[in-house]
Amino acid sequence: MVEKKTYVIGAILLVLLATGIVYISMGDQVKIRVDNDKTTFYLKNINADGEFYGRWLVTGREYVKLYDGSKLEYRDAKNIEINTVIDDTRITITRNTPYKSGARIIQTYEFDGAIDDVLLFPISHEIKCFNCEGNILQYEVRDLKNYNGETKGLLDVQNIQIDRMKIEWEEGNYYAKIFQQKSSDKVIVKYRPKSNYETYSIRLFDPIIPLSKAMVLFADKATLERDIFGYVNELDDNTTIVEAGKYIKLNFPVKLDYENDITIYAESESSTNIEVSTDKQVLGDFNITSFNKYRFDLETLSGIEDKFYLGINDEDLNIDYILDPPICPDSMIGNGTEANPCVITNCTQLQEIDTITNYSW
Repeated sequence: MVEKKTYVIGAILLVLLATGIVYISMGDQVKIRVDNDKTTFYLKNINADGEFYGRWLVTGREYVKLYDGSKLEYRDAKNIEINTVIDDTRITITRNTPYKSGARIIQTYEFDGAIDDVLLFPISHEIKCFNCEGNILQYEVRDLKNYNGETKGLLDVQNIQIDRMKIEWEEGNYYAKIFQQKSSDKVIVKYRPKSNYETYSIRLFDPIIPLSKAMVLFADKATLERDIFGYVNELDDNTTIVEAGKYIKLNFPVKLDYENDITIYAESESSTNIEVSTDKQVLGDFNITSFNKYRFDLETLSGIEDKFYLGINDEDLNIDYILDPPICPDSMIGNGTEANPCVITNCTQLQEIDTITNYSW
């Protein structure tokens, strides 16, 4: 049996094997395995009651490679090292990969057991490249699941979400592409190091709380008319119309609190009012006009809830997507609270910061 050391650090379970392999997990929400040549991400399925079940499923495998033109540079496999440092609640996992050409790539993953937030697992992933000038650094994620689009370039964006996984990468790449494949899908991002020391921030993580159920109810707020989950579980132009006077009942797989929000992509003919409520309280309302992204903050919510109602007033509503997204805008980490503010990581990509959001430079 392989010897191992196990640590419980706040919300995180850390397992170090004598072989050098590292496992790090946050309950049943997410698990990561760090090997000499790759990093594997795992998630479990979620049932309609928000419970995780079954075995861990691979949802992405990260690889970092170095090329000399089209020729793959060979690693000095015998001298690859994985080191783990624990500093109070902070955990740093480093993979140091030397190459026979004299180049070296050091990847660093940062975690914090005091932060029970799957959006920040890991907090960061930094790639340092030494003596890489003139080479091509390639970041690749394989074994992605449920991408239904076509193979296409991604040079106009710095992130992509595929099912329950999201990849964010630093600007400066000259190539980015997602590949639709029969067995599993993949994303490749490439950089050209311009000096003998370059750093790149790239992160793969579980980004959102998706819906587990979405149903239309009649005006009595109890009688089921139809299930619309298949229409509103992703942003795909596959829309459905809900008539005025009816309710949309939403179920999330985990309970939300006042720091969360409900975001909806929808439109009405001119303007319709949407009332948001739970079984216990009316939370407020907002208006939907032309097709756009609309966000309702749950700041008036008392306690925690996983079931919500959207009351459709005035006009019929045409809906494409409903979700609870990350609280911080793109290119930021944190959850927008005073204790864990949004931190800007990419100023040029950041589009806006809501006045109600706490943030830091």
